[in-house]
Amino acid sequence: MVRFTEIYQKSGTNEYGMRDITINPQHVVAFREDPGVTTALNENRLPGGISKSVGFTRIYLNSGQFSLNVVVAGSPEMVEQKITTSKKLLKG
Repeated sequence: MVRFTEIYQKSGTNEYGMRDITINPQHVVAFREDPGVTTALNENRLPGGISKSVGFTRIYLNSGQFSLNVVVAGSPEMVEQKITTSKKLLKG
């Protein structure tokens, strides 16, 4: 399992929040940079304390029964490193 900080849009608003999320790397099917959240950061719609240099990545998950996508703080390279390291540890 890999821990990230999720960036999510609050229901019915144009504001964003942050929360911890734990992802099973076995369910990750794709991920890519998410420039939309970077725009929200530049417009000061994200919670305070996030550096302007942090990237954002949308992770696509599929477990057979359902699919989900989430945006996490961190560049695609950082996400790849965390997921790859975790997969190696899980396979032992």
